[in-house]
Amino acid sequence: MPDEDIAAMGGPTPQGIPTPNPVKGEWNFDDGTLAATVGQDLHYLNDTVTNLYEFGTTGQGSFAAIPNINGKPAKVIHIPYTGGTDAQDPTAKLLGLKMIHGILPNGGGTKLNQWTMTSATNVTSTPSRFVKAG
Repeated sequence: MPDEDIAAMGGPTPQGIPTPNPVKGEWNFDDGTLAATVGQDLHYLNDTVTNLYEFGTTGQGSFAAIPNINGKPAKVIHIPYTGGTDAQDPTAKLLGLKMIHGILPNGGGTKLNQWTMTSATNVTSTPSRFVKAG
C-alpha cells in the first residue's frame, strides 16, 4: 500500500483499520441463543414455534451424527423441516430467523439488495436444516 494511502487512513484508533464494508453481523450460537457476536441479535420469525428449534454442538448429544466443521466441533442451530410439499403448511410459514442489519439501501433502490452471507449448511437425506453462522 502506498504511503499516501496509509496516511489517508489516519492514525491508530481503538476501532482498528477502517474497511469499506465492515461486517455488520455475526452469529456463532456459542451460548445456545440467537445472540450476536457482532451487530444485533437474530430473532425468530415467529415466537410461537421456538420450541421446534434446537441448539447444540456437532458430534455431541442429539447432534452426534452431524459432522464437525474442518475437524472441529461447532456450535449450531437446528431449524426444523416440517415435511411435506404442501405450500400451505402453516408451521413451515412460521419457521425462520429475522436479522435486523441496519445496512443502508444499495443498488439504486430503497432496500438492501446487495449483500453477502456465509454459512455452513448440512443437508442430509432426512430433511433438516443445521446452520453454523460466521
